[in-house]
Amino acid sequence: MRLWDTHTGQPLRNLIGHEDIVWSMCYSPDGKTLASGSFDGTVRLWDTCTGQQLRVFKGHRHWVHSVCYSPDGKTLTSGSSDNTVRLWDTCTGQQLRTFIGHTHQVYSVCYSPDGKTLASGSSDGTILLRDIPQIVSSDPQPSLAREQKTPQQIAEDALAVTVLIVMEDAGGQALSTGSGFFVDRGMVATNLHVIERAPRGYVKRVGMDKTFRIQGILAKDSRQDLVIIRVPDVGVPVLPIGKSDKVQIGQSVYVSGNPIGFLEGTFSNGIVSGVREFQMGRERIQITAPISGGNSGGPVLNSKGEVIGVAASIITTGQNLNFAIPSKYLTKLLNEVSGK
Repeated sequence: MRLWDTHTGQPLRNLIGHEDIVWSMCYSPDGKTLASGSFDGTVRLWDTCTGQQLRVFKGHRHWVHSVCYSPDGKTLTSGSSDNTVRLWDTCTGQQLRTFIGHTHQVYSVCYSPDGKTLASGSSDGTILLRDIPQIVSSDPQPSLAREQKTPQQIAEDALAVTVLIVMEDAGGQALSTGSGFFVDRGMVATNLHVIERAPRGYVKRVGMDKTFRIQGILAKDSRQDLVIIRVPDVGVPVLPIGKSDKVQIGQSVYVSGNPIGFLEGTFSNGIVSGVREFQMGRERIQITAPISGGNSGGPVLNSKGEVIGVAASIITTGQNLNFAIPSKYLTKLLNEVSGK
């Protein structure tokens, strides 16, 4: 990107940092910073006087089509082809909120003149309006709100991307059920053991009737019991993948899934009770949040709403011994798909 002198037409400085095409830009109300959104999925802030990069906002999984400052310059909103709208604190760089609701790419975002309402437009033909003060200003501890989400917000985001997986025999009879969640457009992550013994199957979003056939396997890791399957692109947003290496014993976790196959959209909480390495290179996160038959493959999230694991197994000879596969193995699998 370049800044130009409007009087002379001469370039003033280059802004270097994005790794791909820059889709959108906007100035802060005071003109001191410039925000840019890119094909690389990041939003960046720049000092217009020095050309230095001030902050990098990471969270979108796809192209950032639109960025917009609030009238007071304290927040920045971005819209992306991952179907989400995200709200950022321009001072701390923290993501304040992820808005879901659009079923296709978000191409435009803007604030009302008083900054109290946010509008977003999508290729699904809808415009959504959201009340901003209730989200940003009502919390008596804003610094904590920028770091964490409420359990209700985490549940809303998680259940929107969680699916029920039903595997069938050649005649179409159900053999087994499990859980999974969208990690990209037309891509669902789950446990390998959920799908590997059946010739066919389908996924169904929580709370919805329509089913979608599994079209194939994009990548799998037998050692870690992980697989990414291809399904039709239904325009669902994705959850941010957190860093499982930063998991601490005692921290809160949440699990979204479908226990026993028919208790769809069950959301539960617990804490991390340990990090175990059962074999070399096979770490597992021990949690108290319950995992039962049908929950396998569902997302395990931290208090920021980030996926830090994939629900995997229980030890039935003990009480409340539940385990999740760390997200670092899922990230590795996603990188493998990207490489392909």
